[in-house]
Formats: sequence, structure tokens, C-alpha cells
Amino acid sequence: MFNETKEKVNNSILKAKYISLTTDGWTNYNNVSFFAITGHFINEDGYLQTLLLKCSEFALNHTAVNIAEWIQNIMEEYDIKNKVVAVVTDNATNMKAAINILKLTHIPCFAHSLNIIVQTSLKTSIKRIIDEVKSIVQHFKKSATATQKLMQMQKNLKYPVLKLKQDVPTRWNSTYDMLERFVLNKKPLLSCLAILNIKTNLTDRDWETINKALEILKLFKLATEDVSAEKSVTLSKMGVLCRILLDRMLKIEINGSVEIEISELVNSLIKGIREKYAPYFSNELVQKSILLDPRHKKHGFFDDKLKFRETYDLVLNELKRLLARQNELTTEQTETLPQTTEQSNPLWGDYDAKKRLNVPTTNSTAAAINELGGYLKDQDLGIKEDSLIWWQKNKHAYPNLYEIILRIMCIPATSVPCERIFSKAGNILTDRRNRLTPKKMEEVLFLKYNFDG
Repeated sequence: MFNETKEKVNNSILKAKYISLTTDGWTNYNNVSFFAITGHFINEDGYLQTLLLKCSEFALNHTAVNIAEWIQNIMEEYDIKNKVVAVVTDNATNMKAAINILKLTHIPCFAHSLNIIVQTSLKTSIKRIIDEVKSIVQHFKKSATATQKLMQMQKNLKYPVLKLKQDVPTRWNSTYDMLERFVLNKKPLLSCLAILNIKTNLTDRDWETINKALEILKLFKLATEDVSAEKSVTLSKMGVLCRILLDRMLKIEINGSVEIEISELVNSLIKGIREKYAPYFSNELVQKSILLDPRHKKHGFFDDKLKFRETYDLVLNELKRLLARQNELTTEQTETLPQTTEQSNPLWGDYDAKKRLNVPTTNSTAAAINELGGYLKDQDLGIKEDSLIWWQKNKHAYPNLYEIILRIMCIPATSVPCERIFSKAGNILTDRRNRLTPKKMEEVLFLKYNFDG
């Protein structure tokens, strides 16, 4: 089964014109280090396809050189070095350095950058409140009596019976989930704390601060979910969401807030967005993806006319190069056609030779302007629609632009696909099933991710 699936993966990769990669590392239950790499491309039917290329033991030190060599070996195994357009990883120094060694384009993971921004902002603004909430949640998690009392109180007050959630230090969205569940249980919780004679330092103002913080953080949670999809285009979304989040935070800052903690939270988020997302604002691939996504086009640049014009020129120049190359190929093909000589055809020979020398060539600049202009004038697609389906329907109207989107829109905004592999791995290798060898683990994961029955 593994061999058959591997052959199918090889065949799919062989047909792909362009491919992007995501890669990340993980340490399993037995303290064995694994690295995973996934491939993303637009298949012959015009849909995004994701395949696990490798998830294997990584016994070497996690240096940039070793990681680069591991990636290089996989690219050689699948013969894709010349097809790879970009590699998406987290912001770890060794990962970025590895991609630089390979001389490939690096895209920082949007979700990882967002996680750092929000984590930092929470620590510098509402950490005191979060710590207080966490201590209360921990008490209910550890005490069976307190948990039973909370459940009984929820039933008495006709609230949904919901357990409290504990956050995980490495994931800011788990802090959001903890606060959200905490607020949903406010009345039963306060009643329980009073009955159990548990003192809390949370004031009415703190509860209001939590509510306002949740309103703000929900925007970032939705953004994370939006760009973590694997079946739809996310690179262009990433570029637009950077601008949306900054715009929304600036409006909150302008309107002001009575709570100093909320002001600190917003200011820190604004600073983080500007610093961490600077590479996305200047990345040519990201900007091109915005322009060539029929859901965004010019609107995706908001009021930044200069950035729109720069991106327009980049796409136009790429179109001109494509068209010029096509003209060269047409000329070469014409010149290499079998020549009809006067000796073989004395009547038509001279006439045919002259005709071949006067084959008209397309003006690449005019053709590029017409194709790009026609696309931009075409009706915009709804934000919830699938841009790849639109391109599949219109690829014959804009064939050269379609060639460009095949190269750009296969790039995911995050390295989440690798994290999903590690989640599957964590469910396979448990304390009750902990003797799988790394090799067997690699094969099981490959099948679980790629096997289509």
C-alpha cells in the first residue's frame, strides 16, 4: 500500500508545473526528532493539491546546513528543484538560513508571526488579568468538588454545562478560548466562588476589559483560521489581512478606550503588525497574488496607489517576458520548418520562402497591457467565492496571467499543513502505542496523509 501510494504521489508531483513547500520540525513522545515537508501545487483540474513528501526522523543537530541538506535530498528524490517557487516556514533563524542556503524564496508563516504578535501584546497589556483567570481555571481543573459545584450551578441557572478551558503557553488562541469560556460562565462562576469562599481579585472593570479584549482578539482568531485553509488560495488573503488588521487596530486607537489595558493591547498589536508583517507588505509574490486574485484586485491595496502601481508594473513586465518568449518560440519553429526549394517545387518555392520570412509577430507590450487591462476590468469575484474556480473558467481568456497564477497561488500562507501532520502523529504514537520505529511511523504518516483509497 505504501509503495502504491508513493508511486501515485510521484506521478502527481511529476505533472505539477510549479510547487511550493512547507516544512517544520517536531519531537515525538519518545523524544525522537522528526521533520516534515509538504508539497502544494495547482493540479491539472485547477484545484489546489497538498501532499506529504516526507516526515522522517531527523537525528542530526538542527543546524541550517543540516536542514538545507535534508530538504535538498527530498527535492532530488522527487526531481522538483526547478519547480519550487517558495518555501514557507516559521521565523526560526535556522529555518530561514536553510532556505537561503538553498537559494529559494522564503515566505514567513503568517500564523506563526501572528502568534508572536498577540502573545507579546497580551504579556504587555492584560497579563495580570489573564494570570488571575488562569489561577481560577486551574483550581476548578484540580478540584473535583469545585467542578461538580460549577456543573450543578450551571444547571440551576439554566446555563449550558461547559467545562472551563486551560490555555497553552505556546498558542495564543488557547488563551482566547480560555477567556471566552470564562466569560460565558461568568454568573455560575461567581456564584460558585462565593459558595466555596474562594477570593478573586477580578473586579467589574476587569470583566469589562476581558470582554473588550475578546472583541479585538476575535479578529486575529478569524484571520488565523482564514489563512490556515489548504483547499483555497491563502497567499493573497494574507496580504489583504495584514492591511485589514492594521486598519481595524488604527481605528480603535483613534476612537480611544477608557481602559488603559485595552489601549496598551491595541498599541502593542499595531506595533507588532507593522514590524512582523513588513516582509509581507514588500514581498513581490504576495503583492502579485493580491492583484491576480479576482476577489481583491486593486481593492486589496486599499488606498495605497503607489503599491498598486508597483505591483501592476511587476505583473505587466512578467507578462511581456512571457509573450516575448512565445514570439521567440514561434519564430524558431517557423525557421525550423522544412523548406520548400525551387528544385522540389519550382512554381511555389520562392513565394513560400518569402512568406515564411514575413510571419507577423505579436507586440508583447500591447498584448500584455490588453490582457492585464481586460482582467482588471472584468467583474470582481465575491470575497467568499473560490478564486481558482474563477481562473479555471477564465484561463482561456487570460492564458498568460493563468500561467503566472499557477506559480504564485500554489503558495500557502502558513506552515500549518506540517503542524497538522504532527497532530496526526501525536494521535498515533501515544503512551499505549509507543514502540513504533521511526521508519514505521514515517510510512504510517505518509499513508494517512496521502492515501486516497
